[in-house]
Amino acid sequence: MKKLLLFSFLIVFQSFFCQIEFGPYNYTNYSPQPYDATITGSGTIYYTTDGTDPSTSSPSGINQVNVPINQNIILKARLGNGQIFSRKYFVGEIPTKVMYFKPPASWNRTCSYMNYVQPETMVDFFGPGNLMTAVCEGWYKSAFAFYEAYVSFNNCNIVSSPIYQSVNVLTEDTIFYDYSIGPISNPPTCLLAVTDPSKK
Repeated sequence: MKKLLLFSFLIVFQSFFCQIEFGPYNYTNYSPQPYDATITGSGTIYYTTDGTDPSTSSPSGINQVNVPINQNIILKARLGNGQIFSRKYFVGEIPTKVMYFKPPASWNRTCSYMNYVQPETMVDFFGPGNLMTAVCEGWYKSAFAFYEAYVSFNNCNIVSSPIYQSVNVLTEDTIFYDYSIGPISNPPTCLLAVTDPSKK
């Protein structure tokens, strides 16, 4: 019984004292001005800013480290030889991505909204969202600013299923999504003819 209690205590001790915390939690810096990210933990913190795993030869600090952020980076940190924690940091304006969607003919209206994955933020958006703009040949579009996000296309109905119909997509870029066949890589000519700097 004592061994079991000791083992349980060690697990709790390691999980509590081997934690790394990053700050600031929310992405609020929309200007190109650099800012500091903070890494905190109990002990020697080893960290990297190039996406590689930190080791005992990496830059380090005791209990707290301030890292200047002047470009988009992946910040990784660990306490001693403990678990590695990571977080992405961004500088400057978030790029705008255009979402193209072709709903089924049965939809009277088409709405969309998105929720951030990167940058991390506490802001969540809820459906049905905003009306999408008709473009051509049954296609609609909307635009959102993110690096990675879940985008939802729906029929603008606030009543739950089966009246409410939607499609959810995880994306990092501009997408073309046809409700009947899913994402496509060969959009119609009428969409490519639209003046849109986000399209390659």
